[in-house]
Parts: sequence; structure tokens; C-alpha cells
Amino acid sequence: MQRHRIAKGFYVDNELTPAIVAQAIAEKYPTAVFTGRTAAQIYAQQPLTFPLDVATPRLMAKSDYYVAHRTTVLNAHDFLGHRVHTPVLATRVMEKPEAHALLEKVYAGRTGRDRLERHLSYVGTLPKKCRVFLKTAALFTDSGAEITVAHALKARGLEVESNVQIGPYFWDLVLPKEKIAIEINGFDFHKDRQAVVRDHWKNNDAVLRGWTTLRYTGSCVAHHLDEIVEQVSTARTPNWNAWAHKLASAWHVVFRGFDGPIRDY
Repeated sequence: MQRHRIAKGFYVDNELTPAIVAQAIAEKYPTAVFTGRTAAQIYAQQPLTFPLDVATPRLMAKSDYYVAHRTTVLNAHDFLGHRVHTPVLATRVMEKPEAHALLEKVYAGRTGRDRLERHLSYVGTLPKKCRVFLKTAALFTDSGAEITVAHALKARGLEVESNVQIGPYFWDLVLPKEKIAIEINGFDFHKDRQAVVRDHWKNNDAVLRGWTTLRYTGSCVAHHLDEIVEQVSTARTPNWNAWAHKLASAWHVVFRGFDGPIRDY
């Protein structure tokens, strides 16, 4: 059996794969936890890749097979046999797109808010970089279309929350300061009679509570995101000359003989 050198004084006798090296790290450095891209791969149940990201309170020998990130904030839990940083902490060594992808996956849907609050209670003080990622990620959403719109609105400088309850109903996206509630529905939604009836009453309820309600389809998000952002961001002082306020049949892709598949979420 061939012996492989991982780092100075650190060898493995088995096949040299990311999974084998991860196991060896866990045995040699029991206080270390996996973080960053490696944590994201573990949570997504994807194959591990080199170099592994490791969070550790002690020095580790340098290696081409892992990157050691010194930290004393090691709140972690066991997942699929690995000690893994809590997702909000794993983002500390990630770039923005990867951090957003992890947070938006782990904290998706209505249960995401409770999950995040539980994880934050374990962590205590969160590093500044992690707080920024939490603020800019599209959390608690149920679809890719919602994430796309949330990111676009946040890029416009707007405060956006997802899966927010207004009265007895939950809304996809909400701008709390402007009291704007947004729903994004696919075309399949309109085939369900009960859903249509419920949504009419839902819309009326929010309006009577003082909210401005706006609704879009997945195809609107896929092909006319700029018009959505324009309409939402100027809802209190609309620019009536903008495309978003012209007759939709004059500009929307579904009225222009579009013969390709319509991306709906």
C-alpha cells in the first residue's frame, strides 16, 4: 500500500482522495471543523474537492490538499459523519456568490427563518463578513425567481424580506418600509381554481391592511427583470412613461410571438 504525504509529519496510507484526507484530518486534528467551500459541499451532499477548507484553533502544517483557517469561533455540528461549521460561520472564508448560494439553500422557505435563528443562538457574535452576507442574501425564499428578484431589488438599495406573513397569508417578498407586498407565480398556479380564489382574497386582504400589492409570473422574472425592478422601486412615485406602465401586450415577451420555451419557476 502506497503512503502519501499530506503535509510535514502528516501521511495517509489509503487512496489519496478528498474524502480520505478529510477523514485523516478529523482524526489528526479533532478540534478542527470543515468550513467554506468544503462545508457547502458537505451540506449539499456533493463530492469533496481539493483543497479542503478547515477551520482550526491551532496551527496546522501547510499543505496543497487543505487550507487551514485559524479561528476560535468553532460552533459546528455533525453532518453525514463530518464536523462542519454552522452555515452562517462557514461563509466567513467564502466569496459572495458562493456564500449566498449556501445561505439561500440552507435557509430556504418558511422554516428557514426558524433554522437561522436557532443557528445564530449557537454562535453568539457573528463575524462582520458573515453579517454582510446574511443581509445581502435572499433568505427564506421558495424559488429561484424569488431569489432573482430579491437580489435585484437589494442591488437597487431596497430592504427586502421573504416569506413574510401579512394578516393570515404569507407573501413571497415584502418591502417593509414601503409597505409593498410581491407575489411571483408560475403559469401552473392559474390552473388551480382553489389557488386562484385564495389568491384573490389574499390580495384584497393585504390591500385593505394598507399594503401595495404587485404580482409577476416566472416569465416576467426571466425576461423582464428590469421592468419589475423599475415598477417596484418607483411604486410610490411611478414613472408613467416607463415600459412597466405601458400596455403589457405592446412589450411583454409572451405577446410578441415568442416561440421558445418560457422559463417559469
